[in-house]
Amino acid sequence: MNANLSKFGKILQKCRPMALLAIPVSLIALWKTKKAPGEEPKNGLDKTTTFIKNNAGKLTFLAFLPTLLEEGLASVKGNKLAKKLLSPELAKKVAQTNALGFSSYALLATLSGLGVYLGTKVKDAIASKKLVEQNN
Repeated sequence: MNANLSKFGKILQKCRPMALLAIPVSLIALWKTKKAPGEEPKNGLDKTTTFIKNNAGKLTFLAFLPTLLEEGLASVKGNKLAKKLLSPELAKKVAQTNALGFSSYALLATLSGLGVYLGTKVKDAIASKKLVEQNN
């Protein structure tokens, strides 16, 4: 229904592959070293990768946003259709199943963003300890 009956739904479905952007975002965040206090990015690429590193968790979550919106829209439309066509008890079961399905997408997006954020923080903590040891 989203792809055929809604312009917004069609756009969201075509944007679903944006979730793959979470892969390069997480790789950049985990490989790039944190800037020292007061150190400025050197060029455009360095500015871009620094921005990605500093906002990796948010960017990872945002990569999943089209999928979340499209699945939410599909669940709402499915629930409306179920209320029209099914008995109330079956419509309630459909709504529960749709909520469970949507929550799996929401959990994936949230945990992915949180995982990249925490992974970056842990990596930076380990790297800063090694830098202090090397400088001493």
